[in-house]
Amino acid sequence: MTRDAEYTKALPAREIRWHLDRVQSSISAAMNLGALERARSGETSAIERLLVVLNGEKDRLQQMLKEDPLGSRGARNRPKLGAIPRQQRPEYTIFIDECGSHGAPAPHDLPVFCLCSIIVDARVYQGVIEPTWDNFKMKWFPFPGKNGGGAGRDYITHEPDLREGGKNLRHTVGRRHGGVTEFERDLCDFFEQAPFMIVASAVRTDLYYAQYGSERVDAFLPTSVYDQSLDFLLERIGHMFITEDNAPVGTVIAEGRGPLEDAKLQFEYVRLRIEGTQYHHPSTFRQLFQDSVEFRGKTSNDAGLQIVDLVARPIADAIAGRKTGGRWEAIKPKLYDGRMGRPESYGIKCFPEPVPEGLLSP
Repeated sequence: MTRDAEYTKALPAREIRWHLDRVQSSISAAMNLGALERARSGETSAIERLLVVLNGEKDRLQQMLKEDPLGSRGARNRPKLGAIPRQQRPEYTIFIDECGSHGAPAPHDLPVFCLCSIIVDARVYQGVIEPTWDNFKMKWFPFPGKNGGGAGRDYITHEPDLREGGKNLRHTVGRRHGGVTEFERDLCDFFEQAPFMIVASAVRTDLYYAQYGSERVDAFLPTSVYDQSLDFLLERIGHMFITEDNAPVGTVIAEGRGPLEDAKLQFEYVRLRIEGTQYHHPSTFRQLFQDSVEFRGKTSNDAGLQIVDLVARPIADAIAGRKTGGRWEAIKPKLYDGRMGRPESYGIKCFPEPVPEGLLSP
């Protein structure tokens, strides 16, 4: 068995299909080249030998798909949670928010769509995260903001007003407590010390639409970039829950974007519970997550939604190759690493290209 054969033997079905497409494209190219060489010189023995190898590889990949058409979606990856009563499992809260557009970007747009989540034990959220965030807001926002809402703990933060290096930040923070420099220090300290984990999906929309346009990526992924990102996100959070003691049950909370958008997100969430993904059986989603997404507006003043709103942008900037500052360095260690030191696989799903090399280095 060749080194490539040993590699593909361990791949999930989605990647096997990708290799199969590449092999079939190579076969077509070799056949066209053979026809040209036959007309030019009549000598095609080298090309014929190549075709034998390529057709053998095609047969091998097709046999692998026939033996295991769903790859790791099969029963071997189903969590065995039936022995743990649901009411005895810890409850986790998952706050999700987005950054950037999931459509094709204009030339000066951020070329990344990031769907981001923070995951926290519900008891820790109420006992630690909420009061700490309230104290942070009481220090920095003693007066009502321009977007409405109250002052102090009732102040509702908006990422564009607090964007790192943005023109609005100095106006929003003012000169209180040392101004922008001290604000950034306090915010990064909060990110570093707050007991939550981060999982994000970042789609390079410029590369994605150049490669796929409006076509499906494969037979498993939905067509919408937003829905794909939700699948990537929940697959990785599912892995986190499966590998944790007593397998937590997660409640997903998202900021409402409008009746149509919320309905589409809810539809994809329910579809995962019915059909699963290539990597998780549907029963996994039903066991690990509550029945539906809970939508809340900005006026609900949820600490979790405000925090994830501020976390998503530094991730998107980092994936886009834009200048990053202290916020990215503060949140980077909080990316879920699969308990294997691999945040590039479990903490951020970057698509269609992997996480840029060296981006997650300490």
